[in-house]
Amino acid sequence: MSPAFLSGITKHLPKAEVTVDWFHIVQTFTKRLDEVRKKERREQELLNRCAGHC
Repeated sequence: MSPAFLSGITKHLPKAEVTVDWFHIVQTFTKRLDEVRKKERREQELLNRCAGHC
């Protein structure tokens, strides 16, 4: 959950119990992992291109 969302919940609903469901945990983890994987692939492609020319 975003910090802004959690801040709003605790401010306006101080007695509310915040819960997180498994689907959204896995969804967030998968998105972040995919971002890292894509970044690593781009960096590796740059290194491969530069290997013979630099």
